[in-house]
Amino acid sequence: MSDKVSANIIAARPFNSYQEVRDAAYKKGSGINSRAVEAMNAIGALTFDDNPRDEKKVRENLYEYLNLPEFNINLPNHYYAYIDNSEDYEEDGAHVILGVVKNIKRGKGWSRVEVLDKTGSIGIFDSEETEIETGKTYLILASSNRVAESIPLDDLDSHKTTPLIRFLNYKQIPFEQDEVFVLSFNPRVTKAGKKMANMTIATAEREIIPITVFPSQFAQAYMKCEEGAVVKIQLAETKEGTTILKEVIS
Repeated sequence: MSDKVSANIIAARPFNSYQEVRDAAYKKGSGINSRAVEAMNAIGALTFDDNPRDEKKVRENLYEYLNLPEFNINLPNHYYAYIDNSEDYEEDGAHVILGVVKNIKRGKGWSRVEVLDKTGSIGIFDSEETEIETGKTYLILASSNRVAESIPLDDLDSHKTTPLIRFLNYKQIPFEQDEVFVLSFNPRVTKAGKKMANMTIATAEREIIPITVFPSQFAQAYMKCEEGAVVKIQLAETKEGTTILKEVIS
């Protein structure tokens, strides 16, 4: 769909039914063509009471119409209990995302990876030298809107020992209720030159939580909270609601 046709559709809103969209498209001088209506309908964008969504057809058409590779994934079924859709994504949370990388935008010291799944797209920040590639399907651990771990789906077998895959494969949690499993530990340097980190943990209840490690706790965390470790920690919360590391107990 061209920008011009898209703008004409936006200008003609709101639509209360599929028939209204069709009527607008066939109205002389509307600037909306039937191809645009067919494309939107094919990916489920014209779901109304008089045009129910055909989920199977949408899945078949979604990536073809968006010029992206289709998902041909042989993923263990139990992984889906942890995978979140992009429509439920929260920038201050921790999520496991399965999607195709549509685009990567780079700036000085950062990159923004646009990931598309069946419910929409999200932008997640990574390092400027990100190894993520456009057009590939990834299993991504996103923590506080940063890429904490990214695993290409066609290379999943060689990543079975990574903390994320180990956690997803646990049939029974092998640590105690007062312990946590370190999924990721990503150090960074502040503008003032101090070291801090973004850490992601999993609890015995299988909850995934993003943690901010401030410079005052960095050395302790760096020594004891390596990825894949089981540790006892004490957490706190800032006035803004950010979960932070208060102390590593053991």
